[in-house]
Amino acid sequence: MRGSESWLGAVTAWDFFQKKPVAAYDGNDLGMTERWFERERPTRYTDKFSTLHLIGPAFDWTGYAGRFSARVGVDATIDFGMVNSLAYNDYTALHDPWGVKTTLHNWGYYYSLGYTLGGRLDVRRGAVRVEAGARYQRFRSIQGLDRFQDQVLDDSLLRDSRFTYHAGLALALPRSPLFLSLSLEGIDRWGRFHEVSRKNRELRFFFKLGLTL
Repeated sequence: MRGSESWLGAVTAWDFFQKKPVAAYDGNDLGMTERWFERERPTRYTDKFSTLHLIGPAFDWTGYAGRFSARVGVDATIDFGMVNSLAYNDYTALHDPWGVKTTLHNWGYYYSLGYTLGGRLDVRRGAVRVEAGARYQRFRSIQGLDRFQDQVLDDSLLRDSRFTYHAGLALALPRSPLFLSLSLEGIDRWGRFHEVSRKNRELRFFFKLGLTL
């Protein structure tokens, strides 16, 4: 069989990510009974975000040639989210943060607008599959709309970004529905608040045994 198929349309989605907290106050006391809770300095917030991909275009193309097939997909969305400020822990080690945005002070995150760009590739030939993908997300704080805006002393802009990428090789086991895969995943994070900027990189190698239904 030879040929191709493609589609162009709109996409919407929701992403959630949270690392395990290392401090008891990270994620607790969410009731906003006070404008600013007492927090240690420096703070120890772990990375987290919740992003609603409001709307955007998506394109997908698949081609076939005998036992060989290839699939390419790309998408872009406008986002609204709550994102952890990567630079905030370092900022609180150098400055008194009292009076910043209330969610930033109490739980380390802020409300943001931004965008996401993504792409992926999937190539298969017989029992072998190769896949790769990348996604870039940019976050910018929403200004002037804090619940206690009249009490905020420092409503400065916050910026963050997140770049994720992965590559994998999978092999279907003969005469069985099982497959074995080896994958690499990377996450590059960057954040800035005032003059404090921070970046980090995580790399993960893993393998898995799966079942195709």
